[in-house]
Amino acid sequence: GYSWAMNAEAIALRRLGSFDRARSLYLEAIDNSASMTGATMLHAMALSNLGNLDMILGDPAEALHSFRRAESIHIEHQHEREAAVVRLDRCVALVQLSREDEGLAGLDSLRAHCVEHGWSDLQARATNEIAHVLEGQSREEEALKLYTAIADREDLPFRAREDAAAGRRALLLRRGDAGAVLDDLSRVDPVSEPGAMSRRAIMRSQALRASGRAGEAHAAILDWLEPDSLSQLGEAQALDVLVEI
Repeated sequence: GYSWAMNAEAIALRRLGSFDRARSLYLEAIDNSASMTGATMLHAMALSNLGNLDMILGDPAEALHSFRRAESIHIEHQHEREAAVVRLDRCVALVQLSREDEGLAGLDSLRAHCVEHGWSDLQARATNEIAHVLEGQSREEEALKLYTAIADREDLPFRAREDAAAGRRALLLRRGDAGAVLDDLSRVDPVSEPGAMSRRAIMRSQALRASGRAGEAHAAILDWLEPDSLSQLGEAQALDVLVEI
């Protein structure tokens, strides 16, 4: 119970930005669970959480070490889906370490593995990560095709579709097609999820500005200063919107 509580507290602290304290708790949970009977899931989970924190802190090399340990534990105990989740994180870490070919190959293999097991949510996440890598390699048409394939699949979880749609819009904007971005944003259904709301508001403002419509861009962000809008956003998302002014 205590080690589970430490892991949960570390997650909460990470979300609050208390990274040093969160890291200490993850390490303590990892040490404690290593010697506990029947705590392999907790041990692997704490390792994975530590890896994700190190990714946030800009240390993919340290994260890769944790991800490998967590994945190995899941594989040993036949936790197939959990192993796949950590495998995705491991591949992203490889990409961050400029080992793009290795990371991309791993993501492609993982995507096929997810199709075999019917894990459509993980398949979508892997596909979005592949598209991101391809975009970084200037393979924009391939990336755009993958983003669109996920964004347009109504059977997928909202988060996966929205991440793909955001990736597609950002790519279109970088290519100078602000009109396509504005057209896409005009056709999407309203959302209540704070992260999606702020990303859409920021993207609309950027697309308007890129279209030479600076006044409208400014007004679009000012709309988000209304109390009813900002009250639906978390502090971090609200700050992202305010930065656009």
